[in-house]
Amino acid sequence: MFLLAASFLNTPHPPPPSQEKCGATTLLDIATLTGACMVALGPSVAGLLTPSEGLAEQIRQAARAAGERVWRLPLEEEYFEGLKSPVADLRNTAGRLGGTITAALFLKQFVKEGVEWAHLDVAGPVWSEKQGLPTGFGAALLAEWALAQAREAGAAAPVVNGK
Repeated sequence: MFLLAASFLNTPHPPPPSQEKCGATTLLDIATLTGACMVALGPSVAGLLTPSEGLAEQIRQAARAAGERVWRLPLEEEYFEGLKSPVADLRNTAGRLGGTITAALFLKQFVKEGVEWAHLDVAGPVWSEKQGLPTGFGAALLAEWALAQAREAGAAAPVVNGK
């Protein structure tokens, strides 16, 4: 089973974490998390961060099928040091440098052990400055990925746009 929402990340208090309640084995979160990703990749490309080679490839394939662009960024574990705090369990920012990576490392702390996880930082491509409107970026990618997961699991996939 897979989940497609940032709200399914573990929380440190009741009710029970959604990952456990739903039995998810894969989690893909998508958010307009950092301006740092826009600085690195510009307005048309989303950042993809995951420790899983297989999940990264699945997401790249879904992005290609959807006509959306993603670029994989590294999860540099050494950057996690900047999130440590002498007064709290965890800081929510490690400063400006490597902001997209440290933000993803922060989110990773709330993913249950054994759950395959990826983060898409869509801060750049979700908004069109030219048109002054949201683009809907990520919706088609998520749909393609979910359909691929259903096909892989042997489920009868619904017909979408004649496909």
